[in-house]
Amino acid sequence: MILLGLCVIQSKLGFLEGWIESTTSVLSKLHANSPSLENRAHIIPESTEAAIFDQMRQEYEAQCPVQKHQTRIFSTDPMIIYIEDYLSYEETKYLLHLADPLFIQSPVSKGYRLDEYDLSIRSSKSAVLPSDPVVACIEQRTMDFQGYQSLNRLEDLQVVKYGISDQFRPHFDWFAGMENPRVSTIFAYLECDDCVGGSTQFPYYRGSFPASWCKFIDCEDNEDNRAAGGTGFKPIQGNAVFWRNLYENGTGHPGVWHAGMPVHKGRKSGLNIFTRKETAYSENTDAVENSDA
Repeated sequence: MILLGLCVIQSKLGFLEGWIESTTSVLSKLHANSPSLENRAHIIPESTEAAIFDQMRQEYEAQCPVQKHQTRIFSTDPMIIYIEDYLSYEETKYLLHLADPLFIQSPVSKGYRLDEYDLSIRSSKSAVLPSDPVVACIEQRTMDFQGYQSLNRLEDLQVVKYGISDQFRPHFDWFAGMENPRVSTIFAYLECDDCVGGSTQFPYYRGSFPASWCKFIDCEDNEDNRAAGGTGFKPIQGNAVFWRNLYENGTGHPGVWHAGMPVHKGRKSGLNIFTRKETAYSENTDAVENSDA
């Protein structure tokens, strides 16, 4: 009887092991054949998009997610840091959705005046983002990245989009005599699906860098690079470029003269994040608060 019982137990164990192995194999195949989260986003019906974004807002309001990113110091003078995966794929789509009804012609800042439009200098469209749980988490991420405590130094986040031939000619995010200057800029890329052109160009930067940087930098000998000179960062979705606009003594750094190069194919959209020296919206805040990189 004991021997028979052991045989029965062994038989059941053998069946269980076989079932587990079979089930694991099936699940592995299903996982391997299922689309990634990013790919699934392309096949989600538009009718469910609002519900997805609503769920995202609720999750971000409850707790800001940890976005793992990798930083690469490109230059120390001026300080330029390249950030991989600064924004998640879902965040880029959410911000574009939030900005969509808000776009207006991008203004240009000439001295202390902002109410001017010059399509020969800047032909993009801009949208200032409203208060929102997802926006708030990205703002907190930005301050954590820079080591600052107070969120009130941030300007309202801005989405900017460039269609074919749109550009922003070389400019600074600061000008001489600003009482409350922008100490830093982050430009994050929200979309550039199959686009050509649209790099963020630093014409005065002519430093050397290893070939591995060509993953992020336009290293080709093309018309844009010959015309602008310097170094241009490719618009890769989710990645970002951070730079400090000022020297330690508070004066503007000429090395951060930069441009949004023309888009030759497709559309480019980005997120401007500006940090001020002091509270962003105070009496001594200068009028460039709604111009972008």
